[in-house]
Amino acid sequence: MPLSLQSSAWEGDSVARATDNVIGSPIDVLTWDIALGRIRDWAGRRESRVVCICNVHSVVTARTDVQFAEVLKRADMATPDGAPLAWMLRALGHRQQRRINGPDLMWRFCDEASEASPSIYLYGSSPETCWRRPETEPVLQVVPK
Repeated sequence: MPLSLQSSAWEGDSVARATDNVIGSPIDVLTWDIALGRIRDWAGRRESRVVCICNVHSVVTARTDVQFAEVLKRADMATPDGAPLAWMLRALGHRQQRRINGPDLMWRFCDEASEASPSIYLYGSSPETCWRRPETEPVLQVVPK
C-alpha cells in the first residue's frame, strides 16, 4: 500500500500526516478526531494553513489542471469529502477510513470553538448566513468583517 508519511510538514503536531494516492492526488488518511485535532492545534498556534475538502471532482480536475494539482499537493490537509474517495482509500487498505466532509468538519469545529472560546472568521456568503450560527451557538465568537 503506497502510504506516504509527511511528518516534516507537521512539525509540532502530535500525529504524523499520512496520505495515499487517489488517482494522482495525495488524500489524507485520517479520522474525525485527527482532522479536528490538527485544525484545533493550528488555531491554538495561530497558524495559517490550507485545508482542501476533496471530492471526486477535485481529484479528476487535478489530473488535467497542473496548478490545481499543485494546490492539492501543497495543502496541509486534504480530506476525503466525497464518499468515493473514502471508498477508494478503503480499497487501498485503509479499512477504517470514513468520509470527512467539509460542512460537518466546519460545524464540529464550531462546536469545539464555542467550548474553548477561540474566535473564528467566516469568509463568503451573506452577513445573515454568517451570523445565523451564533444564535444556536451563543458562546461562539464570530469575527465581523
